[in-house]
Amino acid sequence: MGWTELEQGDVVTIGGDESKDQRKRVGGLLVRCEYNQGKKKNSAIYSLVQEDGELLKVWGCTTIDNTLTEMHIGKFVGFRFKGIETSAGGNEFKNVKVQVWTGPLDDRLKAWPEVNKFYKDTAPSSLDEEDEDPNS
Repeated sequence: MGWTELEQGDVVTIGGDESKDQRKRVGGLLVRCEYNQGKKKNSAIYSLVQEDGELLKVWGCTTIDNTLTEMHIGKFVGFRFKGIETSAGGNEFKNVKVQVWTGPLDDRLKAWPEVNKFYKDTAPSSLDEEDEDPNS
């Protein structure tokens, strides 16, 4: 055995420009928050386990970075791009709706890869119809 180079993998961006491979919606099980990323070391990357077991890395933006913290690791989270808006100071920013699942897990969520690292003995239930499922 010897050294094997590991690739960082692709990091997706939340947004409305599909020509730049931006995604309007992303959701999954949050397993890692990496801070001080990017050229200026002022960005965050959030790692989400997908239902198929793949790890999806998502670049943060102001609304995500100001909402999610390491205390959300182990929770199901969802990001939904709502558009570009202008702040009171005149700066444009991505408005992203950030959701965290706080209810009991249904059978689908209980079967999610790596969920057993964070949840123990949860009662079955289903998503309320009023709540948006960021994974659909």
